[in-house]
Formats: sequence, structure tokens, C-alpha cells
Amino acid sequence: MKKLKILFEDKNLLIVYKDGNMPTINSEKYSKSLYNEVYDYLHKKNQKVFVVHRLDKDTSGLVMFAKNERVKEVLQDNWENVRRKYIALVHGIIKEDGVIKSYLKETKTLLTYSTNDKSGKYSETIYKRLEYNKQYSLVEIKHQYLGIENMAKKMVIEK
Repeated sequence: MKKLKILFEDKNLLIVYKDGNMPTINSEKYSKSLYNEVYDYLHKKNQKVFVVHRLDKDTSGLVMFAKNERVKEVLQDNWENVRRKYIALVHGIIKEDGVIKSYLKETKTLLTYSTNDKSGKYSETIYKRLEYNKQYSLVEIKHQYLGIENMAKKMVIEK
């Protein structure tokens, strides 16, 4: 097991860095996850762990885990108020900035996907191109990373 990359820890919260190519939680496909590592770490200290949010398997970044159910619920109940920002490298030269509007749904296996089905949770992904070259664009993404999955379909490619 790799050593956890702990960025912050107190009596209520643990924030760790998640490498890409690792799921946040276990699934039918993956039996090893960041949750397992955090569980093992906190279990040795006789502490509980509660998942606050997830990042996609191939996404690297910060993940918060609560050490008690009350903190988990407060964070999840206020998740819409949390300012989230991501940096992504995407194929192609995209227009300088824009907004992707879609709805988010979840499969039975907890895979979240973007759809036009209005029964899902409304989401806006705001993006801004930071840099680009002939093959890629570096973009800053605010709010929901999930909308970026449809970027190739929805963004106007400049030539």
C-alpha cells in the first residue's frame, strides 16, 4: 500500500491527495480504492471514516473524508455552496471560455453522467481556456467537472 498523501487532518476531517488511476470508492470493477487506504489509516487510530464526495477514477485531486457522520452530513448538505475549481488538459483548441449546461444522473453502480434528461440534477460547467498549442488546451473548470465529459461534443473547435 502506498503512503497516504495527507494535506490536512483534524478531529473532524481528513483531506488527502488522490492520484489519477485510482477510484475513490470500491465498486464491482475495483476492490482497491482511496477509501480503503483512508479506512486502514483511521482504523489504526480507532477513528471512523465517512466519504464526503468522490472524484472520477482517472481524476487526481483533493478528496475530503469526515471522521463522524455529523460533519459528513453538514458538508454534503452544503456541497452546492463549496467553490470547486479544476484544471484539465483537453484535446484540441477550444474557444476561450464558455458554459456547458446539462443534467447529471447516476447509474446503479454510482457512475455519474451528463445528460439532457431534465429529471437529472441541473449542472453548469463554466470553463476558461488558460493556454493552448496545436494539440491541446489547458482549461480551468468551475463548479462541476462532470460536464467536461461532453466537452468534445459541445465546444466549438477553433481552426
